Amino acid sequence: MRALLISEQQADIQLFTYFNNNPEVTIDTVLALPGSPIRESMVAYKGDVVIVSNHLLDDSVNDLKRLTVEFARLAFVVLCDEAFSGNTISFIRDGAHDYLYRFHFDELDLMKCLQLTQLRGNLKSELIKARSEAEEARDHNNRMLSRMSQEIRAPMNAITGMAEMLRDTELNSRQKYYLQVIQESGSLLVGSINDLLDFARIEAGKVKIMHKPFRIIDTIRESIDSARPAAIEKKIDLSYHIDSCLPSTLKGDDLRLRQIMMNLIDNAIKFTGHGFVLVRACCNFTEGVPFLALSVEDSGQGIPEELIPELFKAYAKADEGGRIPRKGLGLGLAICRRLVNLMNGDISVKSVIDEGTVFMVNIPMEDCRLLNDETSISEQIKGRKVLYMTSVKIQDELFTDYFSYWGMDLHIRYATEDYPEMSNVLDDYDLLISQLRPNFKLDLKLIDRVRSFKQMPHILIKNPETAQDQMIVIRKDTVILPKPIDVHEMYEVIVSVLSDNAAALNNVGGMLNLNEHMGESHPLDILVAEDNAINQKIIQSVLNRYGYHPKIVENGAQALAAISNRIYDVVLMDIQMPEMDGIEACREIRSTVEGNRMPAVIALTADALQQSHDEYLSHGFDDVLYKPVQTKAMMMKLAKCTRIKRF
Repeated sequence: MRALLISEQQADIQLFTYFNNNPEVTIDTVLALPGSPIRESMVAYKGDVVIVSNHLLDDSVNDLKRLTVEFARLAFVVLCDEAFSGNTISFIRDGAHDYLYRFHFDELDLMKCLQLTQLRGNLKSELIKARSEAEEARDHNNRMLSRMSQEIRAPMNAITGMAEMLRDTELNSRQKYYLQVIQESGSLLVGSINDLLDFARIEAGKVKIMHKPFRIIDTIRESIDSARPAAIEKKIDLSYHIDSCLPSTLKGDDLRLRQIMMNLIDNAIKFTGHGFVLVRACCNFTEGVPFLALSVEDSGQGIPEELIPELFKAYAKADEGGRIPRKGLGLGLAICRRLVNLMNGDISVKSVIDEGTVFMVNIPMEDCRLLNDETSISEQIKGRKVLYMTSVKIQDELFTDYFSYWGMDLHIRYATEDYPEMSNVLDDYDLLISQLRPNFKLDLKLIDRVRSFKQMPHILIKNPETAQDQMIVIRKDTVILPKPIDVHEMYEVIVSVLSDNAAALNNVGGMLNLNEHMGESHPLDILVAEDNAINQKIIQSVLNRYGYHPKIVENGAQALAAISNRIYDVVLMDIQMPEMDGIEACREIRSTVEGNRMPAVIALTADALQQSHDEYLSHGFDDVLYKPVQTKAMMMKLAKCTRIKRF
């Protein structure tokens, strides 16, 4: 065995030189100056153990923890005075394997210490090696999983893309059923792949939590919008309530927060046969620290109490005993818990059989009160009396909260009839809001019935029949508004109908008609940079169908060459391509193309969670499309693009 003594005391050097007479050990010595660095003495040392005087260990010069990490191949023993007996545990905590008290050990004690230290050092080295091999194996598995997912995504893009195009053709009922099965199976497979990749990334410690300002209303809107088609299909009342006291701008990771909310909302809809799913958001303060409190409540069948502890475990499903049918890998809630933990928050659940379930998330948000951006309330609506006539109570809390915040006087009246009695009800009110039967013909009759009693502003709230249902302006003071209710949209509608200017709402968010003549009414020269042949065919087929004839290239370098030869209005840029990837190509476009020829660049990515929308914008992209690309989503992005002037 070979050991190295590093000490500032000559007496230590002499003592350990004496121990060199033992043939079982060779002790090298270094006399160091107090306060001098000792690292250089260990760099080229080929021995097994280093014995260091405690007087040389200093946080600023010779930090023990840093030294034990850097020289993990060596085992460390601290030589200290008996007066340091209270600090010996701290030496062990910082990475030392053992310690000796000066002048309180003999040759036998030293040999035992060195032998045990060497043994511990060997065990530590084996542990480090085993951990390194395990991490390498995990990284290899993750790379294989990512590679496999990319190979699966390409044909899945073709399946979902062609199925979506087929859906818009004339089909009989049996063909529609077959197509629905294809689309549902494709969505389930893509979702399972995404869950596997997300979970693997989290387990590998490769998920970075962002801390930046974001608008909570946008995060919840996007989460709700993604779940609307499923809710409409099951005729579930999907709504949300953001507390009026919650600042509109918070600080945190909106991308991961959206992922959590989408998982919880999807689960709630999946396990609710009828009734409602309600999303809430408010701000709580614990010991002066602001917390964003989110909840997703449903009126579903509930979860048995004995299954609740299993919900957040990876690959666990709540279908044991056949009580709750469930598709997927059982990773959604496990991912939610891990993401919440990464954000220093907590997630919990309460459930009552046959009554429903509520999942609650609490996440600390930095300086949320300081980031509040105040919005002015129109004087035109303050003090106005509003009658809210409804057959359900789910919106009561939302309306009470916000109408009070807007300075309006809200009165709620419950009615179960299609045409409730109104002759002696409407006189004292400035605005009627009704939420009765979800039937368009009945809505029109109700409008006429109201106007027969009083000419007054009227807002009708109805359940949507499709995810594409939009607001309908009936006349200058009457509007039909589909759920889920967006409070900002509701505010604009209220201001408009009270000023007899609802017709102006038709111009808000106006969009081009998305049909086969779009290429004629909204001409664009489009360049597609995509290396996968299947994806090329899908994108080209979709664009051809809408009257566009794109140029296709296979990588970023070819895209730059194409742009240098002619003007393109839009570039659809894949992120992962050979030779030059999409991010590098976008940067080159922004730095080399003249301003009057600058195209809109839209990122195409299969990884919806690798980077947030804002991060792609920071790389120079104008927008993002996530694969598998949905036809409507792509055409809506193109509708926002403008044609560059040709000279």
